[in-house]
Amino acid sequence: MAEEHLNTAFGAFGALDAVARRCMEGFAFFQRLTNAPESVDDFRIRLDLQQAKLAVWVQEWGIGSGGQHLKDRRFQAHEAAVSKHLDLIYRITNDLRSIDVNIPAPSRAPNSIPMDTLPRFHRLGLGNPFGLKSPTTNLLDPEAANSASSNSSLTTTESLKWAWHDEKSNERLHNLADLIRDLYDFLPPPYLDPAGIVVMGTSLASSDSKTLARVGKALDLDQEPLLAGLAQMKSIGYRTQASIRSAQLHASQLLPLRQGEKFLRFMATYEGSLVFVEQKHSTVSPKFQNQRAVLRARIENIVLRLQDSRIPAELRTLPCRGIVVDELVNDDSTITSTYSIVYRTESPRFFSLRQIFSQQGKSKQEIQQAKDRLSLGRRFLIAKALSRAVIYLHNADWLHKAIRSENILFFVETMADLASALPYLVGFEYSRPDALGEQTEHMTQKEEHKFYRHPKALAVPVADLNQPLGGGGTYSKVFDIYSFGVVLVELGLFISARGIVETYMGSKANPTSEEIRNLLLEKAIPKLRFLTGEIYANAARVCLDGHFDQFGRESQALHTAFYNNCVRQLDLCRA
Repeated sequence: MAEEHLNTAFGAFGALDAVARRCMEGFAFFQRLTNAPESVDDFRIRLDLQQAKLAVWVQEWGIGSGGQHLKDRRFQAHEAAVSKHLDLIYRITNDLRSIDVNIPAPSRAPNSIPMDTLPRFHRLGLGNPFGLKSPTTNLLDPEAANSASSNSSLTTTESLKWAWHDEKSNERLHNLADLIRDLYDFLPPPYLDPAGIVVMGTSLASSDSKTLARVGKALDLDQEPLLAGLAQMKSIGYRTQASIRSAQLHASQLLPLRQGEKFLRFMATYEGSLVFVEQKHSTVSPKFQNQRAVLRARIENIVLRLQDSRIPAELRTLPCRGIVVDELVNDDSTITSTYSIVYRTESPRFFSLRQIFSQQGKSKQEIQQAKDRLSLGRRFLIAKALSRAVIYLHNADWLHKAIRSENILFFVETMADLASALPYLVGFEYSRPDALGEQTEHMTQKEEHKFYRHPKALAVPVADLNQPLGGGGTYSKVFDIYSFGVVLVELGLFISARGIVETYMGSKANPTSEEIRNLLLEKAIPKLRFLTGEIYANAARVCLDGHFDQFGRESQALHTAFYNNCVRQLDLCRA
């Protein structure tokens, strides 16, 4: 899968493409290693990061597909030097994978070149596997590269053995990282998105908690907080139930700001500090104690993830303080459990995207003021932020299961502050890991929910309704993506999904989920294309039209397709 994934980035485009392909051969070797010692695994994780960075650099320059580099005069002027630079990267990766192979190396170093040719250069000195003796050699300068070609000979060989605990392997890895950093510094890609590095790598592919925890630590060493945070978040989801312990808060300290109101989400204070609270209620028979314990463990799993200090800010989640659990024995001997997930916040008010879109009871002037606060350009920024939240959540193998405009909140003092605010994604109380064997929980369906549900998602089997957990469940990331596509349509048209449907079918209509999808595709998308442009409309359409259904549980392929067809496209939107 990793090799196929990389091939899409490189295609077939002449000599530069050929040397880029060779660079990946050493990386591909490490992807195939299994049952390796921990020290080897740590090394492979850090090597995978470099592979992802190089793959992104090559893809963004269009080497092998698109040919963006051919349109850039600066790239054209240094293409020969880049090719030689990539060849050095290939030699290191080939060296690292060689167990007992003779590797040719230049016997003479190129001449020194002026130090002001690049903004930065690297000293390759000791540990350099190619015998480059000049510490001031600039590997990207065309003259230096040509000099290296004319003055070197391949008469000298050395037998290079891979030694798992040899410091030379780490030195070569540092050299490799320096070479790839040089490419970024000297010829920055036309567009650099951290999400691309997440998607292109394979560091997060494991489903083992200990391995993922190691991934987080190894990436922390390379100062990659986004990837490290996602690895840590994913590792929590695969911990054993016995190891799950979230922060238990005291119910007596949780004081709603408005007493007497019965809401599932509200503002409160905890120990004097402002907090936002989401509640979930579950009533079960005493004979289902085991299911109740499973449900509590799942909610604590959610809290653990959301309260981890390394959770990436790009996930657009509020920092979680912990959970309050209340249990009440009813007259009929059933037990009602109330789970209050408590989040830190600085604003005493919040507005949902659903509230902002609502036209009920608003004058035309008020509706126009809301549109002015959330201009089209601002809505593009919101769409971009949310698309990243979805792809990062999915890379951590986490299903949200409730992506709707009512679960997208702005924490601001007044509506006027919306012009400078980005939203947070909430509504995690029904979310779960995307793992085999995980059950899909029975959810109380509200009328509003059907407008965001993938047609196939409504067919999820459930068992006895008295149980908090249902049958084997088939909810997938594809369903989250569909829901996000509906939100994109809402953002573009500035009206709720329900409002869109009622505009065409009337308020008394009771459409099926398939009819809702067809209406969005046939009526809303054409209008969206006129209001937001072709790129945005196509990004929304591809989420809705079933394009992603073909990937099923093939996570890596789905992540790549969603990134290229939606996340990356939204970045191109301007207003």
